[in-house]
Amino acid sequence: MAGRIIFAEIPRLNLDWQDGTPSDDPSNVWTVWDKNNYYLWGANSSNISGISIGKSLMGGGLAGSHGPTRGLAHPHYIGVNTMESDKMNENITAFNNLTSLLVSGKNVVIPIFHDKGSPAGEYKYSLGTGIGSNVGSWIDIQKFIFKCIIKLSNDAESVDIPSGVYWPDCRSSSKTHYPVANVDDMKAILALD
Repeated sequence: MAGRIIFAEIPRLNLDWQDGTPSDDPSNVWTVWDKNNYYLWGANSSNISGISIGKSLMGGGLAGSHGPTRGLAHPHYIGVNTMESDKMNENITAFNNLTSLLVSGKNVVIPIFHDKGSPAGEYKYSLGTGIGSNVGSWIDIQKFIFKCIIKLSNDAESVDIPSGVYWPDCRSSSKTHYPVANVDDMKAILALD
């Protein structure tokens, strides 16, 4: 059976999670994360992949010290380039790998979070809507990533999106909210000018 795409908050690993045994698969991680899940985060070319377990992601936001891995690399934490429009080929590689994982029954977690300033039950889609929202080609990057997620959904058993998820249009200061309840809502976002 294929795996699922799950929009969810990514649980924060315990302090010193990387000190578990064995060092190439620290057992401390699996007390917090599901071993069947692969978690996405917004990245750039320098921290998208290839960093050894427990080494610094050298990033901010989800990849920073307050993020789920406390700023350290883990192979179940998959970077998606949300910063450089000329490097979207890195995302093609990442999403092809995610397709293989889905087909093998693994789940892909797309990050959302509850901003303390927003109403209870409201969750912001989080790939490139934090630090990544400041890049000039932001909307093109967002549309590219949505296309990849939509294509990925074709190989998933299901796409699980909790009630209250929205995508913020970061091109305006109001950051207009667009509900994301299903794949069709992501397709509608692709049509925005």
